Amino acid sequence: RLEDEDKLGQRAEIFRFPAQLASLSEPIQVLVEAMFGESRYEEAAWLRGLYLTSATQEGAPIDRLTAALSSSFGLP
Repeated sequence: RLEDEDKLGQRAEIFRFPAQLASLSEPIQVLVEAMFGESRYEEAAWLRGLYLTSATQEGAPIDRLTAALSSSFGLP
């Protein structure tokens, strides 16, 4: 897919996607543990799958990875 894209901006977005997806690992793990973890009050539910979806986005998207990196280096 990357080599098929002509637009440089789109190529950069495609290239960054795996890192952005990996940055969701910890928040998803916390959410899954909270929702499906053991409880002494109820039987734990079973997680059967996780779906990633997308919709048409308008305006400037917020790049979570770039924002996290910028703040870690003290950049605006």
